Amino acid sequence: MTRRFALAAFAALAALALSTAQLSAQEVHVVKMVDISTTEFAFEPAEITVKPGDVIRWEQTVVTPHNVEFREGPFAGTMSDFLMTPGQTYEFTIAPGTAPGSFKYLCTPHELMGMVGTITVVAEDGGK
Repeated sequence: MTRRFALAAFAALAALALSTAQLSAQEVHVVKMVDISTTEFAFEPAEITVKPGDVIRWEQTVVTPHNVEFREGPFAGTMSDFLMTPGQTYEFTIAPGTAPGSFKYLCTPHELMGMVGTITVVAEDGGK
């Protein structure tokens, strides 16, 4: 019985070490939501490259309401709430197994004023 317990404990520790290693490999990419002028808005940076498992954190820097909406690709239909206060954030994790490709997103009310971005997902090993 003790040997079984020791094996089970070892297996649990190995699984914990593996998930900790996976979490530490996760990268957080910060994208700022900015007002360039009263008629021009942007995500900065507008283009980012990520791997499956990475997190994208959009950060509101102004009081003009902004959001994040995906209309195409594997993230189609995903939309954040409006961020209204500087410092508010919205986080999105690129699901493990997401196929490589480039996917556009936008701020719903400010798309025509230039607030669009692109996420390029590369293979988990970093290649395309």
